[in-house]
Amino acid sequence: LLSEVYRCLAPKGEVWLSCPDMAKVCAGYLQDSGQSLVTDRQSRWPNYTTRGFPPSFIINDLFHQGGEHKNLFDFKLLSDVLEKTGFVEVTLRAEADLLDRFEGFPPRKDDNQTLYVSAQKA
Repeated sequence: LLSEVYRCLAPKGEVWLSCPDMAKVCAGYLQDSGQSLVTDRQSRWPNYTTRGFPPSFIINDLFHQGGEHKNLFDFKLLSDVLEKTGFVEVTLRAEADLLDRFEGFPPRKDDNQTLYVSAQKA
């Protein structure tokens, strides 16, 4: 996927990515077995439930998301993959950076569990 994105971009074009942050999610699991992650998600989606399972179930929801996610990333791993694809200036971002750069993008308020990264085609 990243190779195809790189190929399609014009020189100096940029890509912004977001995905569950393996480091943040693992920290949330270690902190309180995922309860803080459940609380965070419920603050945005009040009807979210672990369907009767313990709070740690959210780890599966975040990382698999109905089959949408195929790989788990933290910043180091994602930046390495992007650089091996040819991207430069791989930068760790926050949701606020995304919202500043792309006016009108709907806020997700998910910095507690999401990795935001930008990179540029060489």
